[in-house]
Amino acid sequence: MALLHVTGAWAQRNNRSVIVFTVDHGLRPEARCEADNVAAVCERLRVPHQILRWETPKSSQNAARRSRYRLIATAMQSVKAQVLLTGHTLDDVIETVFIRRRRGVRG
Repeated sequence: MALLHVTGAWAQRNNRSVIVFTVDHGLRPEARCEADNVAAVCERLRVPHQILRWETPKSSQNAARRSRYRLIATAMQSVKAQVLLTGHTLDDVIETVFIRRRRGVRG
């Protein structure tokens, strides 16, 4: 959300366009509601937004990551976007650390 607010304000000040893509992996029941909440914030900020839906979800972090970037790359091509900024919450980072540690990966 911080990245959305900062980037949206920067775009308005600098007469630049920004579009937000939210990926709904369909892996959790609340995922669509979360994506809808992002869409509502974007609407208030007057920032275009698209929800990208993963139609063939698999409960693998690696598959979800690959799918997310494939969906975003396709959406970026469709609007001729040139730069991708990604944001993750602290929970996302902590989750990744625990997943890696469980697999024996450090660092």
